[in-house]
Amino acid sequence: MATKQEIIDRLDMSSLIQELIPTCRPAGAELSGLCPFHDDKTASLSINPTSGVYKCHACSAKGSIFDLFGKIHNLDFKGSITALTERAGLSPGKGNTGTVKPRETDRHDYHDAAGNLVYQRVRFEPGDNGRSKKYMPFDPATGQWKRPGEPLLYHLPDVISATTVFIAEGERKADVLKSWELVGTCFDSGADSTITPAMIGALTGKEIIILPDNDEPGRKYRDKIIKAIQGKVKSIKVIELPGLAVKGDIVDWIKTPGNDKARFFELVEQAKEWKPEPEEPNNSRIKVVDVLEFMSMQFPPRESILSPWLSRQGLTMVYAPRGLGKTHFSLGVFYAVTSGSSFLGWQAPTARGVLFIDGEMPSPALQERIAGIALSNDKEPTAPARIYTPDMQPNGMIDLSSPADQEALQPFLEGVELIIVDNLSTLCRSGKESEGEGWLPVQQWALQQRAAGRSVLFVHHSGKNGEQRGTSRREDVLDTVIGLKRPGDYTPDMGACFEVHFEKARGLYGEETKPFEARLMATPDNRQTWAMKPLEDSAAEKVAKLLNEGIPQQEIPDLLKITKGYVSKAKHKAAALGLLNKGVS
Repeated sequence: MATKQEIIDRLDMSSLIQELIPTCRPAGAELSGLCPFHDDKTASLSINPTSGVYKCHACSAKGSIFDLFGKIHNLDFKGSITALTERAGLSPGKGNTGTVKPRETDRHDYHDAAGNLVYQRVRFEPGDNGRSKKYMPFDPATGQWKRPGEPLLYHLPDVISATTVFIAEGERKADVLKSWELVGTCFDSGADSTITPAMIGALTGKEIIILPDNDEPGRKYRDKIIKAIQGKVKSIKVIELPGLAVKGDIVDWIKTPGNDKARFFELVEQAKEWKPEPEEPNNSRIKVVDVLEFMSMQFPPRESILSPWLSRQGLTMVYAPRGLGKTHFSLGVFYAVTSGSSFLGWQAPTARGVLFIDGEMPSPALQERIAGIALSNDKEPTAPARIYTPDMQPNGMIDLSSPADQEALQPFLEGVELIIVDNLSTLCRSGKESEGEGWLPVQQWALQQRAAGRSVLFVHHSGKNGEQRGTSRREDVLDTVIGLKRPGDYTPDMGACFEVHFEKARGLYGEETKPFEARLMATPDNRQTWAMKPLEDSAAEKVAKLLNEGIPQQEIPDLLKITKGYVSKAKHKAAALGLLNKGVS
C-alpha cells in the first residue's frame, strides 16, 4: 500500500489546496487563507504548499493534508487516505508501494509536408489517474517532451498527394488502413484535437471517409471533423463498422474472422455520402420558455479559468494608466491559463487554450516579455497558446468593431477558451470611444463568444480622472472589472508596480476582493517574481517610512495621494507592527 509521503509526492498539491481553501494566497514561504473551521474574517489559516500541513492561528485547528481533506469532505482518516490515494493515481491495494511506472508501448512519427520528422506521439501504459493509457508529445530535435509548434495531421505527406483520405481516431487505426495501402490519417488528440486551418487546407477538395470509434467521444470526434470540413471537401462518408462492441474500433473489428480489407471496401462502397440534415423551420427570431421549463434545463457549471475572478464564459476588463504594467498583467494571465499555473496568487486549475490579441507592442518586445515569464515559470503551456500581433499582419490590424474582421478571426478560435484583447483603443477602433453606440458591435461579439463557451478579457486605458476611458456602458455586460492604480509613492524606476482594485466583481466578496499591491521584481538568478502585499500593509509601510524620515503627518496625504483618515489608520497599524522608530509620535 502506498505510504502517505508517496501519496503527497504524487498529488498536485497546489490544485488540491486551492480546491480545499479557495481563499489561499502566498504569504512568504506559506499559503494563507480563511479557516473553514470557524467564522474566519482575517485569513488565520496557514498551510505548507508542499506538504499540506496546516494550522489555524485563531481556532488552533491543525493537521496534515489528509486531516484537512477528511474534515472538509466529511470523511474519517481512512476514507481520506483512500480518496487521496486514488486521486494521486496510486493503487490502494495491499502488497505494493502504490507506484506503477508507465512503460512506452508505441511511438508515432508526425512529419511536415516535405516529409521531415517534426515530433512524435508516445503511448504509455498505464496513464495518469487510473487511465489505461497516456499520450505524450516528444520533440526528437531537442529531446523535450513537448510538441514544437502547431499540431500536424498524421501521415501528412500521404494526405497531401491523395484524392481519398480515411480519417480514424488514433494512430494505431490509421496504421491499419496504411497496411491496406490506403491513406489513413488522424488528428493527434482524438475528440480533444485542435483542427487548424492548415489541416483543413490539406484535406480541401478530397473525398473524406471518417471511421469513428463506437462510443460518445468517437461520435464527438466525427461531428467535430464534419463541422470543420463540410463545404470544403469533395465528399464525406461515415463508416459505422458492424458488430463493434461499445468503445470498439477498426483494430478490434479486424480480429473477427471475415473482417478484412475486402469486407471493409464493401462497407465503403455501400456507405451513402453524408449530407447535412435539413433544419426544422423556425419562424421566430427569439425563444421564450416558461420558468418551470427553464429551471429544469441542465446547464454546464461555470468552471474557473483563473480562480477566483475569471470564470468560463466570463466577460472581464482590466484598465490602467499608460506605462503602468497592463501588458505585464495580461501576459501573466495568458501564461498562467495556458500552463495551468498561477499569477498574482490566482490559480488556473487546468491548462486552457488562449488567443492573445496584441494591438500595440513590437513583436521583439512581446517575445522578450513572454520569454521572461517562461524562464521564471516551472510550467510550460500545454494548451493552445496563440498570438496575434500587428507586425505580422499583411493587410493591417483587425478592428473587432467590424463584423468582417470578427468573422476573419473565427477560424483561429478552435480550442480557445479565453481571448485576451490588449487593448481596446487599438483593436476596437470604429465609433467614438466616449459614445456607447461605438461599443455595441464589440459587445455583441463578446456575447457571441460567451455563448460559444469562451471568456474574454479586455485591456483598456484609464483617463486623466483615473477611471476607465470612454463610455461606462462597457461595464453593463462585464462580470469583473479590475482597476490597476498607480501607488501614491510611485516613481518610474519602480517599473511594473500597481495596486489591484476590484471595481466590479460578480459573485465575489470578502477577502477575494480586497485590494493589494503587486510589484514585478528580479531574483538574484534573474528570474521574474511578483511581490504582493495587502494594500493596508503597503500603506502602513509607506507611512512609517515617511514618518521615520521626519515628514510631518499632515504632509503625507498629498505625497501618497490618500486621505488623512487613511494615513491615520495606516499609522496605527504601523505602530502595531513595530515599524515606527522610537520618538515618532
